[in-house]
Amino acid sequence: MRIPSGGASMTPNERRVGGVRMTSRRLTVQEAAEALGTSVDAVRMRVRRGTLESEKDPDGRVHVWVNGDSTE
Repeated sequence: MRIPSGGASMTPNERRVGGVRMTSRRLTVQEAAEALGTSVDAVRMRVRRGTLESEKDPDGRVHVWVNGDSTE
């Protein structure tokens, strides 16, 4: 299936990865650990290594982007 580039609108939690739409959820580190079935420390290490995409809000809280299928 080919997704047209350009005019296709994407919701705020959709991103293009290799031309394919990926739906991700923005979670706190604690929520991400629960969703991935791992520990908070493991999520923090993955953020440090760059294997999980993350961002900090203005208050300094870290949020992690987790694929919608949570099979990562």
